[in-house]
Amino acid sequence: MSDDRFKAIGMGDITMPGGWSVNDGQTFLYTDAEREIMHQSRAFAQREILPLAAAAHAQVKEIKTRHDGKVRREKLRAIARDYLRLLGEAGLTGALFPEEYGGNGRGVLAECIIDEELAAAGHPGDTIRSVSLTLGTISILRYGTPEQKKRHIPPRLRGDELAALAITEPQIGSDTSRMQTKAVLKGDRWVINGQKRFITGGGLADYLTLFAITEEGAHPHKGMSTFIVPMDHPGVTIQRQLDEVIMADWMDNAWIDFKDVDIPRDNLLGPLNGGYHVLMDELDTERVTYCMAALGSARRALEIAAEYSTKRIQFKQPIAMFSSSPSPCSKVCPSSWRRCTRRWTPPASSSTAPPRWSRRGSPHSASRR
Repeated sequence: MSDDRFKAIGMGDITMPGGWSVNDGQTFLYTDAEREIMHQSRAFAQREILPLAAAAHAQVKEIKTRHDGKVRREKLRAIARDYLRLLGEAGLTGALFPEEYGGNGRGVLAECIIDEELAAAGHPGDTIRSVSLTLGTISILRYGTPEQKKRHIPPRLRGDELAALAITEPQIGSDTSRMQTKAVLKGDRWVINGQKRFITGGGLADYLTLFAITEEGAHPHKGMSTFIVPMDHPGVTIQRQLDEVIMADWMDNAWIDFKDVDIPRDNLLGPLNGGYHVLMDELDTERVTYCMAALGSARRALEIAAEYSTKRIQFKQPIAMFSSSPSPCSKVCPSSWRRCTRRWTPPASSSTAPPRWSRRGSPHSASRR
């Protein structure tokens, strides 16, 4: 059979432009400048990133299946750095950072808008982007010395240097009161011993923004400090890649050991024993930007599901027209669902007129009235 009504629907049939579900009523609080950022970042993401995303996911999955250790690390790092360089050239990495360090200083709201649009494009490197620039670098901007800022921020915005955030340990997550990793000052060097687990991007990073106890016996809110730790330093070991906690075609999650890792005294980030305040400040930014990234991913899933339901034909009509199909998507975003289903017209070869919608949204209930 060659009748298009009977063919399977794949991603090649999903042709509506990304972002079609967003209407003016959802962005009315944006200023004209912010709305322009949204349109520009969406256009770039859909034109330059979305066409590469599926192949990049397949490439990541193949690398993780076939390679291990340093070979795997370098191949995944190449994907992440190429992605960041592409965004850097487009000016999409610097919203949180001032111009003097290579950013554009647009602010947190602009970063949230960009995060939503990039997440909607679905490239596997986007997790590393947010980890490297927000989690791993924002604390350097806010608490670092001028030398630390100049050394680390510009190359990270260009994609030449990757970073990650090291908080979680085998026994602690958000509860930092039980943190076991310790840093002891010996002369002019900090010596770090401990372990960090579930570190997103840790296996690919050049540097970690790491939290450790620096005053034993004190409450961790008053005895924890922050450090910039190079991943290639003696004593830093990637114990294992924790692939079981992430999807197969996403980038990296690592278990990292630190044994007598001695770093210069100047690698302390922020005030001594002030790590809790550094961490809370970072988390405030991380949480709001990650919310917008999650929104972008969910929005894309909604758009794909809605368009698919208007193109998948069963019993001479799209499955969107059946009473049970609209409910999940229509509850998520009713206005977008209505706009999508209105686009459907029956195939020219079909003699069946479009079903009439009842108040309940079912083509069948219309005939029963």
